[in-house]
Amino acid sequence: MATDVDAQREATHFKNRVLDLIDIFVKKNPANPLIVRLIFPLVELIVSTGPDEKQLSDKATGILRNRIGKSKEFPSDVSKEDVAKTLKELHILARKASTPDVLATLNQASLYLSKVLLHAEDLAPVLNAYLESLHDFVARKASKLNTAFLDDFVKRHPQAAWNIRDDLVKVSGEALNGYRQAQVFHLIQTLVNQLQVLGDKKSEVLAFMTALRKAILGAMTKACNDGSTTLQPAHVKDILKLALVAARQTKRIAENANELSTVWQPSNWTELSNALASSDRLKGSVGLQAMCKQIVQLLQNSNIAKSTAKTADKPKTKEEAASTTKRKAADREEDGDEGVTDGGKKAKRKKARKAQSC
Repeated sequence: MATDVDAQREATHFKNRVLDLIDIFVKKNPANPLIVRLIFPLVELIVSTGPDEKQLSDKATGILRNRIGKSKEFPSDVSKEDVAKTLKELHILARKASTPDVLATLNQASLYLSKVLLHAEDLAPVLNAYLESLHDFVARKASKLNTAFLDDFVKRHPQAAWNIRDDLVKVSGEALNGYRQAQVFHLIQTLVNQLQVLGDKKSEVLAFMTALRKAILGAMTKACNDGSTTLQPAHVKDILKLALVAARQTKRIAENANELSTVWQPSNWTELSNALASSDRLKGSVGLQAMCKQIVQLLQNSNIAKSTAKTADKPKTKEEAASTTKRKAADREEDGDEGVTDGGKKAKRKKARKAQSC
């Protein structure tokens, strides 16, 4: 029995030393292609270790999260097929992660591999992996994925995430319950907040906003009329916040008020406000109606047309400038005379006071 315990200790000690060597290797060679091949064995070690080997799990987690996940350098000469395969396997593990900590580690590793593939200009495997995970999160009740796993991808790689914008809008209507549906709209809001870094994509943005408006109105109408929906007032509030943010973003790029109104249809939001007011479930939340009215006000009061320069702001002619200079000079002379006069009066008053005192 003692021999078995000693053997286990020696094995654990040996694994610790190997992890130390891996840590040193990654630190010294952050752009080495072999790093990609180390990721999945480290993940397997984290997933398979028991309570007696927690030290090993913690050390492997530290290497993945801090040493690899936060690296500023990435290998370029890699096998795209191997990286794509590892990324897919990580997502499969993430969908059934045993703990939130394990999921967070898998998230870091997934973001790293996504960066490697995007750096190698191989977008398809990244989109496929995250799309499969998105559908799993939205539709499967037992999914272990959380919003952060998908949200971090949108934040870190908005250019890549923009390619799944239509899928995000579509799955918002296929969610398992109100909570998952609200989380999908949260992902869309994260993407909307990143629009400025995407560059000039006006036509794509306007088409996306039109689809988003229809999806939001569909979800809100169902929440008002369908008693089976699980969207809570807090969820509805968050979704209406998304509508307001998206309308403002559209206003920023639209050329005129008609273009903005075509996308967001002010009358639709007036109708939604009335529907919320008559809904048995939601009429008590008057703030929701106020948000709809705020959206309508934003759309109706928009003045996007480029303003012409005012006459007062135009450069003055030489004659006007000379006339202004003369007037200022005359004003200064008058001010100077007044100063002398005032000074003389003060001197006379002082002499009069001295005479009286004498």
